[in-house]
Amino acid sequence: MKLSSVLAILVAALSLGGTGCGGGGSEPSEASATEEWAAGFCTALTTWTDTLEQVGDELTSSTSVEGVEEAAADVKSATETLVDDLRGLGGPDTESGEDIQQALDDLGTALDEDLAELEDAVEDVTSLTDLPGAASAIASAFQSMNEAFSSMLETLENADLRGELEDAFAQSDSCAEFSP
Repeated sequence: MKLSSVLAILVAALSLGGTGCGGGGSEPSEASATEEWAAGFCTALTTWTDTLEQVGDELTSSTSVEGVEEAAADVKSATETLVDDLRGLGGPDTESGEDIQQALDDLGTALDEDLAELEDAVEDVTSLTDLPGAASAIASAFQSMNEAFSSMLETLENADLRGELEDAFAQSDSCAEFSP
């Protein structure tokens, strides 16, 4: 799974269009609770994907088991932080906030399971010659993470019947990175 695919899924699923960020007027406005939720969501995702991209860069130059173990530890730490951040957001202040909260909780559970699979795969690596054998399990864990994200994003899209989240994402500076 390429990390940019997670971002592409987010953009496609939420249909952010080219609205970018900000309210368009010159007067500062107070963010709604839904906009604050969207900002927290995008900030959590940005922090996580930035860390995973950095880990990916480090892995391409790693020539040691320790490097692989450090990368796995970094992925675990970043993913645990993401799960905590998303669960901590609660549901957005929308009609379907409870459904979205449940989707975030389900994502957290799935990511926890994927991390356990990733840890098991890395734990079995005692030399670089073990990496090809572990690669399948590692790839499976990342594919499962991608599927969990796709499911969560589909729930967000389906739950946003009034377009409240789409508007909140468009208004949030933190979500500008996800605008096409």
